[in-house]
Amino acid sequence: MSVRDGHKPAQSAGHIKKPGRDEHSRPKRQETIKIVIDPDRMAAYKALLRIDKSKAYSNIELNAILSEMQDVVNPAFVRELVYGVIKNKRYLDYFIDALARDGIEGVRREIAILLRMGMYQIVFMDSVPDHSAVDETVKITKLLFPGRDGFVNGLLRTFIRKRESYYSKPEHEAFLYTITDATPSFEIERWNRKIPIPEIGDPVRRLSVMYSCDEGLVELLASQYGLEAAERNLVVSLETPPLFIRVNTIKTSSSDLAASLRSQGFKAEEYYSMVYDPEPGHADSLIVSGHGILETKEFRDGLFFVQDASSTEAVKALSPKADEILIDVCAAPGGKSFSAAIEMEDRGVIHDMDLHANKLGALEKQAKRLGISCIDIEEHDAKTVNEKYISAADKVICDVPCSGLGVLRRKPEIKDRPLANDGRDLAEIQYRILSASAEYVKPGGKLMYCTCTINKIENKEVTDRFLGEHVEFSKCCSQMTMPCSGGQDGFYYCIMQRTKN
Repeated sequence: MSVRDGHKPAQSAGHIKKPGRDEHSRPKRQETIKIVIDPDRMAAYKALLRIDKSKAYSNIELNAILSEMQDVVNPAFVRELVYGVIKNKRYLDYFIDALARDGIEGVRREIAILLRMGMYQIVFMDSVPDHSAVDETVKITKLLFPGRDGFVNGLLRTFIRKRESYYSKPEHEAFLYTITDATPSFEIERWNRKIPIPEIGDPVRRLSVMYSCDEGLVELLASQYGLEAAERNLVVSLETPPLFIRVNTIKTSSSDLAASLRSQGFKAEEYYSMVYDPEPGHADSLIVSGHGILETKEFRDGLFFVQDASSTEAVKALSPKADEILIDVCAAPGGKSFSAAIEMEDRGVIHDMDLHANKLGALEKQAKRLGISCIDIEEHDAKTVNEKYISAADKVICDVPCSGLGVLRRKPEIKDRPLANDGRDLAEIQYRILSASAEYVKPGGKLMYCTCTINKIENKEVTDRFLGEHVEFSKCCSQMTMPCSGGQDGFYYCIMQRTKN
């Protein structure tokens, strides 16, 4: 059975009008019918629509919506619904496509968003009864798009009715991927939770649908790491990312900060890296959870800032020292500069440059909150050489713009976007920035190139080319961190040293 989406003009939100009955030929009265809408689901819908239209990062649009809509009751529910729909967009569209008579392409954008919301609640949110997921979605549709609520109601109820058959009868449009002894545990977990798994013969398309990732990105990851490793990375992309905070050890210790946060009901554990081994009680990072941690006195007092442990490790590997001169060429939002300042005990000079002046202003504000005084800021395009800093720096951080394939769980909208030329166009920009940054390094000084992607074209190929064309530099070390379930993000760094002569 398929359902048709009837297209009728939308009316303004707030109420709908229903014709009154009249036995005579007089004009019919209009009765206003009030619809009570769940503000949390409405907020999620508005955020998803903005994200889809603007192609902006989800966290920016979602935070804006939550600030604007004062009647939101449960922001955590809104966040789960928004991020869940984005992370599973292609997966949800697979079933919409199977059930809508004209396929997903025949469904208006706004209606498709509402269907994804309803279907996500049905499939993934155990706390939401199926009837609530349907009824609340239909209410929003009836309010915003009267006349299409029947289509939404019919498709969602058909999905619920046919859901059991999706993982037992192969003659249907979608059904269970065959379970064998070799089936990954995450797929078995989906089966145990009765989450439909599409049976798709082509492995690249299957991964694309299962993990809602552009097929070109799947092919890229599979070509570099193999299908199994590509799938492991995509599994992590569906997770809620952990929150790491970098301890400002100029002001406090990890043990004291963890104890203070725990006393307020937060979970806070010291995170000890495998790359370096600090003394117990003196870790550089905590892994934390709990609502409102950025509203605490500890945050206001500058005892920590948010930074993934992989970035912290990269700065530790560069090993900035007190009284050195360091340049960060793409500095905003400032995390690596802050980490470097902490390693330098706020002694020395850090020149922060960035193309965007507004971002530098925000960076300066955060440095003040952290009590860091060794940073100065300057607007500059990193692709060109800033003449006054030639051969001036002991250490240079070159954290370039990249595809972000190491942080898909934090920026899930990236998964659905094709990566132009497999990142080679980006790699050319990255190489220009790296080459310009090399001019700032003193003889004997060090240059760190880093990205938050796991695309080798943007990582190893860039640094290999640089080392081949700049014989005055030699590689000290490099590290590729893959996205880790419950742990660090995907990240790459390479540290190179300039010869002393």
